[in-house]
Amino acid sequence: MTAPVLETYRALERLHGVRVTVLPVDGDGLVDPARLDAALTEDTALVSVMAANNETGALQPVAELAALAHEHGALFHCDAAQAVGKIPLDVRSLGVDLLTIVGHKMYAPKVAAALYVRDGMRLEPVIYGGGQERGLRAGTENVALAVALGAAAQLAADELADGDSAPARIAARRDDLHQRLAAALPDRVHLNGPDKERLPNTAERQHRRRPRL
Repeated sequence: MTAPVLETYRALERLHGVRVTVLPVDGDGLVDPARLDAALTEDTALVSVMAANNETGALQPVAELAALAHEHGALFHCDAAQAVGKIPLDVRSLGVDLLTIVGHKMYAPKVAAALYVRDGMRLEPVIYGGGQERGLRAGTENVALAVALGAAAQLAADELADGDSAPARIAARRDDLHQRLAAALPDRVHLNGPDKERLPNTAERQHRRRPRL
């Protein structure tokens, strides 16, 4: 879970008395669906999970976690800031109710962001006033940023749809880097996170120092 999401939950706890449960992850940084299932109660209103970790690249089983949340009557939010533009994402196949993306992670200007809201959901406005942003955020829209975010998203989608598979090419270079480091530093390079279920562009390593004799 990212710091912005955690800080939002802490504010809800402090200001509104909301009960927040933060689940641990396993050795690969993944949320165990069984642990989530055990933590869900009839009072659970929302589950929030990031699609991909920003440091290790670990990809969470979002579709499975969302299905569990829905079985208990809870909504599911996915923070897809790190994943969007790097791997294919489909809100329908993921089964999420809410999904956030940020522009600068796929080369759009900073500050540009978007929130997917499933049809039929009613949200409290972030800023009250005019009817902009479908009544959710009053104030004149920044058209230039919105267009830039849309253009960046289209470019990313076109690259992901490329028959040469851009993610596969990047993953191959990532793995080549890992192999070179492992060969140059035998027994001193450790992979953080899962070997397969991670972003193609992420190569998080720990350098283990050799003990002094």
